[in-house]
Formats: sequence, C-alpha cells, structure tokens
Amino acid sequence: MKKSKRVLWVIGGGSLQIPIIEEAKKLGLATLVTDMSSKCVAKAHADYFYPVDIFDVAGNVDLLFRLKHFDGLDIVGVLAAGIDANITAAVLARIAGLPGVDPQAAPVCPRPRRLVTGAGRVRRAGRPLLPLRAHLSHRNAGRPQHRPA
Repeated sequence: MKKSKRVLWVIGGGSLQIPIIEEAKKLGLATLVTDMSSKCVAKAHADYFYPVDIFDVAGNVDLLFRLKHFDGLDIVGVLAAGIDANITAAVLARIAGLPGVDPQAAPVCPRPRRLVTGAGRVRRAGRPLLPLRAHLSHRNAGRPQHRPA
C-alpha cells in the first residue's frame, strides 16, 4: 500500500496564510486549505483546496472524516493563524487526535477583551486583582501589589 503524504490543514485562504503554506512545503508537508471563497489567494499555493466556511465546524469535521477515511490523507496538523477560526481548529485537532487548544478554551483565545471584561467582573465582586504589570516587572518580583477594588 502506498504511503500517503503528510498534510498540514490550514484554515483560511487569505494572504496571511501564504507564508504558513510556504513554510510547510519547505518541511516536506503537503498543504490543505479550507475557505468559503473559491477565489481566495491561498488556493493557488495549496496542494488541496476545499470550499468550506472556516466557521462551519460541522462542515469541516465532515471533510476531516472524508479525507482521512476515504481519501487516505495523513493529516498531521491543523492550524488557524491570522484568522479567528480557533474553535474550528480546536475541534478538528481534537477529533483527529492532534495537539491543539482544548475546544472548551478556544472561544477565549482570539479575544483578549473577554479576559479584560472578566477582570472587571472580579473587581465588581469585591475581589482583589493583581495588575499585569506586577507580574511583568522584575523590580516587583515576589512582591505583587494589589490594586484597591
């Protein structure tokens, strides 16, 4: 039986994904791109292209099963970089048995503002909150300073 080529799944077909595709090819990996637009710029650089919306988790999972079980592709990684499709990437990686962000943590990853609003809720609850600068400052190492609530 012929050994299948190792494939990196790149979610999104914009210009920010082209350097990822080029680096993957330097590593000897084939690349698969999914994007809703069949006119996306990364399509020409990919070895495989499928017009699936990056936010359609179920559609991407269906494609994963088809590619692995019927087409025999050896998907060795799933990456969503420079694009807010982290939930799709997390679910695909989990189902494929690949390393990745936990799907339950994925909704917070691209939106640091959610972390900031979470800090506001902690303050309103009357709990002390360590300021980030206390953790980053070498002068205050070991002496975190609490901000008044």
